[in-house]
Amino acid sequence: MLSLSPSLALVLALLSLVVYNAVQRALSPGSSRLPPGPRRLPLIGNLLDMPTGKRWETFAAWGDKYGDVTSVSALGTTLVVLNSLPAATELLEKRALVLADRPDSTLSGELIGWKHIMAFMHYGEPFKHCRKLMHNFLGTGPGLRSLHRIHEEEVCRFLRKLLKNPGDMEHLVNHFTGALIQRVMYGVPDDGRTDFVQTADRAVTDLYTHASGEFLVDVLPFLRHLPAWAPGARFRARAREWAVTFDAMVERPYAWVKSRLAAAKDVEPSFVADLLREGAEDEFTIKWSAASMSAAGPDTTAWTLYAFFKSMTLFPHVQAKAQAEVDGVTLGARLPTLGDRARMPYVEALVLEVLRWFPVAPLGFPHRLAEDEVYGAWALPRGTLVQANVWKILRDPAVYPAPDAFDPARFVAAPGTEAQPSPEIGFGWGRRSCPGRLMAREVLFLAVATALATMTFRKPVVGGQEVEIDLGRSAGVVSRPTRFECVVEARAGAGLLVGE
Repeated sequence: MLSLSPSLALVLALLSLVVYNAVQRALSPGSSRLPPGPRRLPLIGNLLDMPTGKRWETFAAWGDKYGDVTSVSALGTTLVVLNSLPAATELLEKRALVLADRPDSTLSGELIGWKHIMAFMHYGEPFKHCRKLMHNFLGTGPGLRSLHRIHEEEVCRFLRKLLKNPGDMEHLVNHFTGALIQRVMYGVPDDGRTDFVQTADRAVTDLYTHASGEFLVDVLPFLRHLPAWAPGARFRARAREWAVTFDAMVERPYAWVKSRLAAAKDVEPSFVADLLREGAEDEFTIKWSAASMSAAGPDTTAWTLYAFFKSMTLFPHVQAKAQAEVDGVTLGARLPTLGDRARMPYVEALVLEVLRWFPVAPLGFPHRLAEDEVYGAWALPRGTLVQANVWKILRDPAVYPAPDAFDPARFVAAPGTEAQPSPEIGFGWGRRSCPGRLMAREVLFLAVATALATMTFRKPVVGGQEVEIDLGRSAGVVSRPTRFECVVEARAGAGLLVGE
């Protein structure tokens, strides 16, 4: 009897699966009616075309070459990329129900545990229930108003630290948003948040690594059964390490709240504490809903705020105009509040322009078709992944004239001129849009307005010359602005940031 080595057996299994998937796709009705895209090779399809790094740039180039709706297929999976606002709106908003599902992720979802986080959950009753809980807490007027005091306190605490240590801006921004979420979701006091924030940050940073597509087990799920010693099973050891950090992010702050309540100790009102006190929800749902916000909320808000500081350093004329509006409302006698939003349209537009100019989730997460669909002349089979290129859409000159210019005025209606469409697509689409987006918008407005009232940002000067700042950004699921240096100067209003 022929005996195969583990390596040869694995190779043969991979080849068999590739051939099987290729045949299935070839026989699938509608496979010849997919949207256009790069030429597919026999058996492997577009496997060699799939980009790494800044994928949104490659997807945008495909859109320029093949049209706003393009497709690629590899190892039995088809991905459709939407590079225009009309196409994304039609499929992801108007047909949201059939595109509300998520694809499976063997490594992140099954082996590490992210399948219980809302962004990864399949569409169904558990997802809808978690989303309803979050919406009631973060997406309604009464719920948001109950958080205004917390938002104001945390913004002031963050900006005081920034004035003292401007060179530590990158860390302080990240800690601010993480600490805010820990307080809102769990009621953790300031002196107890650092460890929880660091754990959540490590878990999310790990996610960017194992969700990058470099692990074959996500393409060939049966590999999860490989023994740890087998060739190609390196992912098993990594998954165990990542799972430890992930479990700590989910379990430890939740256990902290429970222990405080059990000991009848004071706990500030929060998402978890309030629901546990009410006793009407199962603990699994409460715990994972809170963990979903800990995972999704801080990073995207942090890097949007970091992009704001960078844009103010780059565009002093915009900064001066926004400061004048803030000063005209507060008269320098108080700090801005969320009640000032309606009277600060340019500052509100400035937040929108930062969201458009630097979308920190350039592609978001893919959606999965729950059933066969037809879009125009194309047939999209059930199971097709659909992803909107947010970065490309927000730079479409047909929607946003002069897209490379940083111009908040594009979002301010004027006589004879309509405001350009809101760039809030960065918060997701349809039934997968972020349930915390209204809170994120409030926090961003408050932080931006308060920063403008209390400080000015400018380029450093070395040897009589201003230091140039690049417009770069990192690759990844969440794209961060590249690090930059700036001078942070206190304005007269800085004295209103009362110390603790």
